[in-house]
Amino acid sequence: MEFLLKIVYYALLAITTLLDVFYFCATLLGLIDPKSAGKKQEDLFMLAATAISMAILYKAYQMGHVQGYWGTGIWLVVGAIISFIVIYVGGMLMFGNPRWQ
Repeated sequence: MEFLLKIVYYALLAITTLLDVFYFCATLLGLIDPKSAGKKQEDLFMLAATAISMAILYKAYQMGHVQGYWGTGIWLVVGAIISFIVIYVGGMLMFGNPRWQ
């Protein structure tokens, strides 16, 4: 059972970390680009969502890999995914003018 928990933990952690780093770097490059003047607010929400998600993923790394609590690490990774969605979508709906077409 522990072997399956490790597989699920490392797979979720790797995929989520790669996506977070990609979105974080792409958002930073998008903030620098002068052509994207209209979507600064979207970029700032994405930057905040990825930063908080990466902080939760670091805690998941500590709990799972370092301390060996694989189940807690899995739940923290899932929590990072949910927090990303809630912060980005919730922030855009509350404070932004979403133009999703």
